[in-house]
Amino acid sequence: MVVSSPDTNGRYFLLPMLDAWTDVFASLGWRTTGTQAQTFLVAPQGWRPDSRDRLIEDFKLPKETQRIDAPTPYIVIAGRTKTDGPSDYDAVHKIQAGYKVTPLSQWGMPLRPVTVKIDPRIDMKTPPKKQVDAMPAGRYFTYAAELLQVNPPHITDQPMIDQLKKVGIVPGQRFDFDNINSTIQRALVSAREDAQKLMEWAALTLARVANGWSINIHTMGV
Repeated sequence: MVVSSPDTNGRYFLLPMLDAWTDVFASLGWRTTGTQAQTFLVAPQGWRPDSRDRLIEDFKLPKETQRIDAPTPYIVIAGRTKTDGPSDYDAVHKIQAGYKVTPLSQWGMPLRPVTVKIDPRIDMKTPPKKQVDAMPAGRYFTYAAELLQVNPPHITDQPMIDQLKKVGIVPGQRFDFDNINSTIQRALVSAREDAQKLMEWAALTLARVANGWSINIHTMGV
């Protein structure tokens, strides 16, 4: 995907990119890359062609295009643009209209509206957390293993990965809940209630409080 931003004429903006684990792996913007018009090619790790010259030539990308390798195939861009209040909104909206995400195959072509086809098997009404809370243990851990096949864990997750291996969950491998040790099965079934209590307890101390603000800077990401 090609991510492009317009010239903001010195105005502060930020386009942090978060991987599937919500870690920021790239942070484009005023402080890091400047405020001139910019173009970035965001690609999955190992994607080819890896020749910058070939990309420029074949796809007619701007010569200064930078490539960014994403750790996971799904990412989020949490864009922010500075504003000085309602009287400034028109100028901000023009900048926001200049932020674009374009499939590489469509670069240089007229913009086409994105079409979305919802899988009818997916519940689009029940909040995701409620759906997860209601999952039977077998489905929950099987689905977790499926997601690990698509989104590889960080190298810093090694301690947790080693613990998961003890119950049969190995990144990149299928997890068969019905064929694991019955003792482990019972433990995973009871884990939900224990985990919910632990999260309720941890929420009270998740972020330190400073000057009346609860600021979470120590318990997020790597």
